[in-house]
Amino acid sequence: MWLWTLLACPSPPTTDGYGGGPCGDASRELGVLVCRHRIDTWDQWDGLAVSATPVDEESSTKWLMPAGPEAKLPTLFANSQIWDLHSTMLATAFSEQHPGITQREYSRMVLNDPPVYYSGNLSVFIRADGTTFLGFIVWDDPADASTTQTYEEVLEVWRELDNCTDLGPLTFVPNSRNQEDAAAEWDAPFAIAGRDDSIPYEVYSPGEAFGTLRLQPLDQLAQAEEDAAFGWQDILVLDEAPLDLERIVSGIVTGSRQGELSHLNVRSAARGTPNCYLRAPFDALADWEGQLVRFECGDDDWDVRAATEEEAAAWWDELRPEPVTVPSPDFETTEILGLLDLDTSTSGARDAAVAAYGSKGSNLATLYQRIDADLQLNGFLVPMALYRDQMTAGGLQERIEALHGDEAFLSDPAQRRRDLESLRDDIQASEVDPGTVTALYEAIVASEGSDRVMVRFRSSSNAEDSLEFSGAGLYDSTSVCAADSFDSDEDGPSLCDADQPEERTIERGLLKVQTSL
Repeated sequence: MWLWTLLACPSPPTTDGYGGGPCGDASRELGVLVCRHRIDTWDQWDGLAVSATPVDEESSTKWLMPAGPEAKLPTLFANSQIWDLHSTMLATAFSEQHPGITQREYSRMVLNDPPVYYSGNLSVFIRADGTTFLGFIVWDDPADASTTQTYEEVLEVWRELDNCTDLGPLTFVPNSRNQEDAAAEWDAPFAIAGRDDSIPYEVYSPGEAFGTLRLQPLDQLAQAEEDAAFGWQDILVLDEAPLDLERIVSGIVTGSRQGELSHLNVRSAARGTPNCYLRAPFDALADWEGQLVRFECGDDDWDVRAATEEEAAAWWDELRPEPVTVPSPDFETTEILGLLDLDTSTSGARDAAVAAYGSKGSNLATLYQRIDADLQLNGFLVPMALYRDQMTAGGLQERIEALHGDEAFLSDPAQRRRDLESLRDDIQASEVDPGTVTALYEAIVASEGSDRVMVRFRSSSNAEDSLEFSGAGLYDSTSVCAADSFDSDEDGPSLCDADQPEERTIERGLLKVQTSL
């Protein structure tokens, strides 16, 4: 794992120009320059960097370097002309080292204490006098002072980046107020240059947006996201740019400047969400707080005015994608069926299977029936009729249908969060029909030959694993021990795994998956 670190910036000459190390291997496999472990010439820089939008930047690329023993790649500079996010590059070009990695998982690797990797931007910055310098940014979470990069960490990064580039001296550019405050106390062997805060306005993703304007302090952003205090019908104004923003909003205004390749800017550009910097935005927009407005991030300046509900609704309707076609469910089929027993012989049979057993289970059955038996795992399909029966009991289905027609539920993300949490609590507290528990117990024993083999309960609905909508990551999976449901007590540990301190009953597993759905 540490071989490449010991060799440092592996990039022996090659005839194809891709260099050595994992970057060279990935580039040859994909037939395109993925990344480099060294940048020795400005021609190499031009092959990686993208032109930058900020007025004091000329061009920029991303870097990644090991921070701890769990790192699986050496220091590299991404080809930002192809990869706008590190996570996309890792998942595509380095799937063996980081299979299926998501943006959230990548952020955890960078922000955890200790981190797995350091990462950031390397940019050509422009001084006020027109001269340029090569500066590096180290990412942390501006909203969490505990993640602020220390002098020792930035010194380690500087030494490694300086060792892996031959383009001149490197300058550290603080990326947040926390970093600026910390760097002010350093006696460093490298230059430190702050971002120009005299610029009154800068646009990153131009355009107009309609929404309720929300002034959101950065130090309260995490809680606001958790509470669903804003959503797609809001324009979010932040006193400082966050590292990232997962919730979708109509537009973004930040009180600190953003980099060309910042996560916030990349997401905004991909979504077509207007995104701009405004100096002291809370002061400039205080009179518009809580009002429905039209906000424009223009090429040269910004504009805000009051909006009517009609024009806002018309704008939102224009952006709304075509609805996903969800197959109608079959609630008449009640048989629990083995994966190899489902009829998948024709397209009509597969359509019927999806309606009765959901897409995930039907797709798995279709695959298993066509691959070598040595690659198959035991398993069976639970019909969606059992889900419907559970939701019908205790009036849960009526509540679900009522929410679908509730305007507050549909338009207010905070109300929707509260309603769904209440509904999930009630599903979790509902009783499972003893006949269902017995049927699942018998199916598990028939499949595994024992009631003390831990099995996995997974969702399989008509609203996932389709070509139009994968649903990946939306639903919970959980481990179940059939014997725990029939051991005459509710005390752990699990009879299938003594390391599990709580029982893993069929009832618990079924309700956990159904609640997530």
